[in-house]
Amino acid sequence: MRFDPKFVKSFKSFTPVENRRFGLGILAALVLSVTYLSPSAFYSFPLYDVNSHSSSMNAAPTSQMTPESMTMSNVNQSTNASDTTKRDHNGTQLLLDSKDGDQLKILPDIMVSNNSLNLTREQVASNSKLLSGNSTASDEKFTKHNDLKISKLKMEGNSSLSMSSSTSSKTTNTTQILLPSNSNSKSVTEDTKPLCDLSNRRSNVCDMYGDIRIHGKSSSIVFVKQTSQSNETYKIKPYTRKTDPSATARVTELTVRASNENETPHYCTLYQDIPAVVFSVAGYTGNFFHDFTDIWVPLFLTSYQFQGKVQFLVSNYRSWWMNKYRPIVTGLSKYEPIDLDHDDRVQCFQRVIVGLNTHADLKIDPWRSPGNYSMLDFRKFLRKAYSLPRESPLTRNKKKKPRLLVISRSRTRKFTNLKEIIKMSEKLGFEVVVGEAEQNVARFARLVNTCDVLMGVHGAGLTNSLFLPTNAVFIQIVPWGELEWIAKTFFREPAKGMGLKYLEYKIGLEESTLVELYPRDSPWLSDPLSLAGKHGWAYVSEIYLRKQNVKLDVKRFRPVLVKAYELLHEN
Repeated sequence: MRFDPKFVKSFKSFTPVENRRFGLGILAALVLSVTYLSPSAFYSFPLYDVNSHSSSMNAAPTSQMTPESMTMSNVNQSTNASDTTKRDHNGTQLLLDSKDGDQLKILPDIMVSNNSLNLTREQVASNSKLLSGNSTASDEKFTKHNDLKISKLKMEGNSSLSMSSSTSSKTTNTTQILLPSNSNSKSVTEDTKPLCDLSNRRSNVCDMYGDIRIHGKSSSIVFVKQTSQSNETYKIKPYTRKTDPSATARVTELTVRASNENETPHYCTLYQDIPAVVFSVAGYTGNFFHDFTDIWVPLFLTSYQFQGKVQFLVSNYRSWWMNKYRPIVTGLSKYEPIDLDHDDRVQCFQRVIVGLNTHADLKIDPWRSPGNYSMLDFRKFLRKAYSLPRESPLTRNKKKKPRLLVISRSRTRKFTNLKEIIKMSEKLGFEVVVGEAEQNVARFARLVNTCDVLMGVHGAGLTNSLFLPTNAVFIQIVPWGELEWIAKTFFREPAKGMGLKYLEYKIGLEESTLVELYPRDSPWLSDPLSLAGKHGWAYVSEIYLRKQNVKLDVKRFRPVLVKAYELLHEN
């Protein structure tokens, strides 16, 4: 290094005292510089070491934390440590709560054990929303596509869960988020989830993922577990009226159980990589109403999510009954149904649903159904299955008469003055069609679909309203005998969800043929409710549903048809 000669000369001219003062000045300047720079350098990086006694209020006390940590990639660490909110490079906020013991609140729906943490893709997506404050477009894309992967847990002194984007090849800056150590809860895994859900008041359902082996001939369904913590065994009758002994008496009982860790499971003779749905067609099947409310609507609710890629295993199989509804069967599954009770193979699946999900008679709650399906979707499915062309009824075109279908009954609850009803209806401007539900479902469905109004006395034949166009008019005639509750449960309430305009007509005593069987002061005519409480529904229904016919008072009924005509032209 070369120095300016003038500077060297000047420096040499200093006296010893001046030299000493100059040196002390330089030393003081150095001390001041170090004192000034040290705090600045100390706080230029965020502190995440929870073992440091000088940790900020954002970090939980070390006595309440565990070595288990969750590492989240791509977190920007340039934020000041005193903030209670941190952001990643996309603007996602990591909210830290200084309350409740200054612990970090994150992923509250996930319970952690010392050994494992199993998350579904849906859980990761839903919980990632809990982390976001002002989400950017990239955050939404990240969550929407569930493009996440969970790395294996590393048990190297500190158990950790690494959550990273599968589109990122490497991890940049990371922030460790510690979970409380005093959590004694078990991890949410398939091992801790019961095989079957018995909470539904109408049906028991076992929805299993994993290695499931089915031997139909022995009515055995085994969920093979590597380690079994409990000997779960269920006796399931896969029919949707579990509390009705009459309905379930003929339903084959299936044994659903978890394998014992000491047993050797049966070898698979057939493996399918599609889900299976197991159900029975015993019970009240054969009755047109129960065919739909007990089987087809629940089966649609359970299996339509698979878009045909599902295998039906049918207990109490009836070939004639399955063939009767062949368009529905082939519309729900691309595979031929299997007669479960006579199948001697060991069939293996990765997902099996035993029993059918059901909500109510002829009803689907879209908030509780996979894919948010509703009865409108079921009716749309029926139109496609049976090739029904009409989605809506008659338009405002008054040149064309609306078609009125009168459901006729040949035995009980039949109209005794049908000709009079037809004449009055035609005077009001309807084209009247009379039909009785028949064995050929497809043919009658096509007839119903051509009509704008359907009317009939309460009974299974009114189930054909499923084939009406949307916004068509449905008229239910309620017989004598305080039967409003079944009229409401079976048809009035379901009609709303089916997209139909519903009208109801309750007959008077003079319109019932029971006046020809009993005296006027008989309790069968004057007090039906007391008889129901005394004798029970089975006995009472024999009188009011099987021994009663209807002679409709056409003058009294006329305003109902006038209203139906008006409703049609509101479309």
